[in-house]
Amino acid sequence: MAQRDTFVREASKIFQEYAYDLGEDDISSIFSDEAYNYWTELSSINSILTERGRQVLSFMQNNVGKFYNMFTAKDIGEGTGLPTRTAAGSTKGLIENGYVTSYSNSPVIYSLTDKGLDSRFE
Repeated sequence: MAQRDTFVREASKIFQEYAYDLGEDDISSIFSDEAYNYWTELSSINSILTERGRQVLSFMQNNVGKFYNMFTAKDIGEGTGLPTRTAAGSTKGLIENGYVTSYSNSPVIYSLTDKGLDSRFE
């Protein structure tokens, strides 16, 4: 999974730079419809996040008000039924992809970013 994430991030930067060099506003204009649809699917939230990542993100989105957008791994674990260590590990991909941020050390606090608040998936 990490290799695909790295590829999508790096390819996205290249595509954006190429589109900019051509004077285009977005990358849709540099692809055929078929290629653009494939890229959209490849880089979508459903492709990027693991099942556990989606489970954690969904829990956080559904409980953002209850926890004032400040979750511990214990909160996430209890809310999802995952062991605390698994819950903490599942936030790693969410952080790398910009859906969640973390701060503090004891305990670590996880919060949804604007991207995490706004993202929806099937």
